[in-house]
Amino acid sequence: MTSLLRKHVEDLKTALLSLPVTGEKGFEGLIGVTLREISGVPFRLAGGGSQFGVDCKPAYKGDAICFEGKRYDGRVPRTEVLSKIAELSINATEIDVWVLGATSQIRSQLADDARALGNKNGIVVLILDWSEADIPPFAVALAMGGTRVQEFLKSNISDDSTLQKALGALEAVRTSQDFYPHADRIKAQCNEPAVGMALAQRANAEWLSDAFTSRKRARTKFGQPLSPGDTDTANVRQRKSLSDKLYPYLTTTPDVTVACVLGGEGYGKSWIVAQSWLALAHKPLMVFMSPDDFAETSCQEYVIDLLIDKLIRQTGNGVTATTRERWRRRLGQWRSCAVTDSPRLIVVIDGINQRPKFDWARIIESIDDELNQLGGHLIVTARTSYFRDRVKGRLSLSVTEIHVPEWTECERNEILAMHGIKASNLHHAVATSLRNPRLLGIALELLHKADITNFKELSVSRLLFEHMRMSERDALVPQPAQEFARRL
Repeated sequence: MTSLLRKHVEDLKTALLSLPVTGEKGFEGLIGVTLREISGVPFRLAGGGSQFGVDCKPAYKGDAICFEGKRYDGRVPRTEVLSKIAELSINATEIDVWVLGATSQIRSQLADDARALGNKNGIVVLILDWSEADIPPFAVALAMGGTRVQEFLKSNISDDSTLQKALGALEAVRTSQDFYPHADRIKAQCNEPAVGMALAQRANAEWLSDAFTSRKRARTKFGQPLSPGDTDTANVRQRKSLSDKLYPYLTTTPDVTVACVLGGEGYGKSWIVAQSWLALAHKPLMVFMSPDDFAETSCQEYVIDLLIDKLIRQTGNGVTATTRERWRRRLGQWRSCAVTDSPRLIVVIDGINQRPKFDWARIIESIDDELNQLGGHLIVTARTSYFRDRVKGRLSLSVTEIHVPEWTECERNEILAMHGIKASNLHHAVATSLRNPRLLGIALELLHKADITNFKELSVSRLLFEHMRMSERDALVPQPAQEFARRL
């Protein structure tokens, strides 16, 4: 840090020490304004008495950041910091991030111990102190606060000379070469996907939307090209009547009913679920699971661990002991208050017929029981015949069947017409096969790639062969040749 920047930092600290220690117009209020700008979370100051380790909590349920302010000119006591975190972990289970804002330097050993204690309880400890060796993280945070912080200082610092020096200091910090490395780390910790329900929903929406709108990324994330939002896909068509049937399971107060989306091979069962979610203005937290995610018998503890791992991955986080513990705390909070106006979590088990020997009835009941306690909903996709023959009779819970049909002749003809093709020019058997949404998509893809010059070159055998070839390409694991031949 240059001598000029050091002087600016000293001027800023002088201004902070002139503020009252507590209250909306004091040091506590300044931290609240700063974090409001960084995280987007509005805060409410704590009242008198026991504050459970916080000076300020978020104003709205679901925002999981709180802070403690220490306007000290000297050393911050070790026991005071650690006791606050311990008290928070016991009495404030909804909090994921605890921010300590201090005008003194927090010793490295105390900082390490505070973070370790927080991690043990699934709480991120973000320390914004007044470092003496480097640009102070708290000064960086104030500079990140932009206009909100400037207006706060103008309203609450009466001495004009002190105010102008403070404003100049904020600009000097913001333009220093060390500002962005600090700012990026502060921003990341305040906006981590595992922090708060609102942030988790936003991160999950970004993760799923990224997959659903790109065939390549969907294959990477799901092991299949589940991408109804990809504009390059030839035969994407909204099926509003089916989306309307799914709508209550994605938006309304959860009940004990499982939604089973059923249909034949290639009818678009998974796509209907993805399309219905994409169409929502407010997208609920949703995780996709494949049959390969499950063991043959899934006990309750296995189900919880699987849910947590999927939530972490499908919000773009890395799976660590800390993120697992954070989600475990959140699920515990949801269980304590299962009643909710809209689903907290949607779980989709996609294509249970792919592992036909599993006892899916018991697995579905186990997951549904857990989701009922969490305020969530379960959606299952399967081939109609498999579900009715192997699963339905063993279920002891309520099921709503949503049947996905083939294209009608009119729908098929409209899709073909969009590509300049008349259904009346096709062989009857081929035209009938093209009522299958997947086969129609394959045919259009062949035409698009110039593998065929026109649809008259197609036969039912060619369509089926291309279907099996693409199924092999998109499979999660290679399939032996004899298995491929058996399926063909």
